[in-house]
Amino acid sequence: MKINRRTFMREITAAATISTCGSGLFARAEEAAPAPKNILMIVADQWRWDWMPDLGMSQLDLPNLSRLIGESTHFTHSVCNSPQCAPSRISFATGLYPGRTGAYRNNTCVCPVAATKSYASNDAGFKTSAPTMYFQLMNHGYRTATVGKFDLVKGAPIPRSTELFRQLGFTDGSELAEWKGNYLRAMFPNNPELLRGYRSYSEDTVAPFPLAEEFFYDNVVGNQADGLLKKFHADTPDQPWMLLVNFHAPHPPWNAPQRVLDLYKETSFPASISDSLSGKPDRVVKLNRVKSRTMENLNEIKMHYAAKMKVLDEWLGQFMKTLEESGTADSTVIVFMADHGEMLGDFGLFSKEQMYEGSLRVPLLVRLPGITHGEKSEALVELVDLYPTLMEVAGIAYDPEHLDGRSLLPLLEDKTAEHKQYQYSEFEGQDSPPYAKLRMIFDGRYKLINTEGFLELYDLQADHQETKNLVSNPEMDATIKRLQTQMDEISANSLPPQKEL
Repeated sequence: MKINRRTFMREITAAATISTCGSGLFARAEEAAPAPKNILMIVADQWRWDWMPDLGMSQLDLPNLSRLIGESTHFTHSVCNSPQCAPSRISFATGLYPGRTGAYRNNTCVCPVAATKSYASNDAGFKTSAPTMYFQLMNHGYRTATVGKFDLVKGAPIPRSTELFRQLGFTDGSELAEWKGNYLRAMFPNNPELLRGYRSYSEDTVAPFPLAEEFFYDNVVGNQADGLLKKFHADTPDQPWMLLVNFHAPHPPWNAPQRVLDLYKETSFPASISDSLSGKPDRVVKLNRVKSRTMENLNEIKMHYAAKMKVLDEWLGQFMKTLEESGTADSTVIVFMADHGEMLGDFGLFSKEQMYEGSLRVPLLVRLPGITHGEKSEALVELVDLYPTLMEVAGIAYDPEHLDGRSLLPLLEDKTAEHKQYQYSEFEGQDSPPYAKLRMIFDGRYKLINTEGFLELYDLQADHQETKNLVSNPEMDATIKRLQTQMDEISANSLPPQKEL
C-alpha cells in the first residue's frame, strides 16, 4: 500500500509536542503516532559513488545490492559533508555540517560528550551537546544498536562504557577498530597467533587476507550484526529498533579474502583519471602518488576494492534473509551508504580527503517499504539529510531550523520534488575564520572548491572528470562570486576546530 506523505506527516505533527533537548528543539511523543518502522543502516567505508552495479559498473558481482537498488530510491548525486571518516559520521549523526560542531577531521568527537573529562570542550566554544539522531530514536522508545567501526568519539581516551554509548544514543553499543588488526586482539584474546599472522604483512601490501576467512574484519562485524537482528526479534519483538552496521569494506588495506578475490582475477577495471594537475592546488600535487605504482598494480588494487565490496554484499543478502525469516522485512527501512569515497588513482591520488568526485560523492540508497520501487534521483542530496528523514520515518517531530539536513521523504515519494539548491562539504580545521581549510559548494552544474584561498571551478556537465579549472575565465566571475558568497554564508556560523584528541 502506498503511503501518502502528507497524511503521514500530518499525523506525526498532531501526535507530538515540542520539548527542549540539548541545543535545539526536538519532539517527545505524547499521543499515539503512526507505528514507527525499524531502521537498518548499513555504512560502508570509502565506497565510491560510481562503483555501483546500476551505474555502469558491470564488472561488479553484487546481486544483493542490485536487489536492494530495485527496492530503493538511489540518490545518484549524493555527497558526504566531509571527506574523512569521523567528521562525516559525526555530521550525519547530528544533521549538522562539521563547522557546527567543530569536528573537521579525525580524532574529534560528537561534542561535548560528558564522559570526556580530560577534553576542555568549552575552550572550543561548545556550550551544549548536539544530540545524535540515534539518541533521539532511543529517547522515543527505540532499541538502538551499533557494531563495527564507530568513529563518533574517534581517538578519544574514553572507556567505551555502557554509559558512553547511551549518551551517544545506543542501548546496545560496541566498537571494533580494524586498525592494524586490533579487532583480533579484542575479539579473540585467547588466540594471539591471529594478530601475529595478520601483522606478518605490511598495511601497504597488496595481498590476500592471510588468515581464515571467518576472521576477516567485515565477516566478524557482519556476524555480530546478524546476531543482533535475530536477538531483536527474539527478545523484544514489539519494540522498534535501529541497527547501525559499520563495515570497513572497501577501505584499505587491500587484503580481500582469496575466495572473493578469485572472482575478479581476470577483470580489467576502468582507468583512473589522468591529468596534468596544472589547475590543481599544491596540496594535490604533493599528494600525487601514481608514479610510484604501475598500472598493473593499480588494477590489482581495484580487484581488492571490488572483492571487499563482494564480502559486504554477501552480508547484505544475509541481513535481508534474516528480516524475511523474522517477518519484519516489510516494516524495516534500509539505508545503504558510505561515509566518503576513494580517489582510487584519480589525479594520482589514493584515499579520500579531497573535494573531487571520487572522494566526495557516495552511494546512498533508501528503501522505504510501500514507497520506493527502484527509482533514481539526481537531487542535490547530502548525508546530513538522513537525520530529518529518519526522524520522520520514526514519527518524531523536530525543529528543521536547527538542522542543516532536509528530509528526503518528498523525494522518496516523488523523485522530481524540489530539494536543495546547493551541496556543501568541508574538511580540516584552522584557528581563524572560515575555520575549514578546504571547502566545496556545488549548484548542480558548477562546483567551486576553496583550498585556503586557492580556487577551483569545474563545470561538471561539460567536464565531469574535473580536469579544466575555469577560475581564470572572466566569463565565470559572476558564477564564482555567487558560489563563494553562498559558501561564506554557510561558514559564517561555523565554530573553531575541536582540539584533536
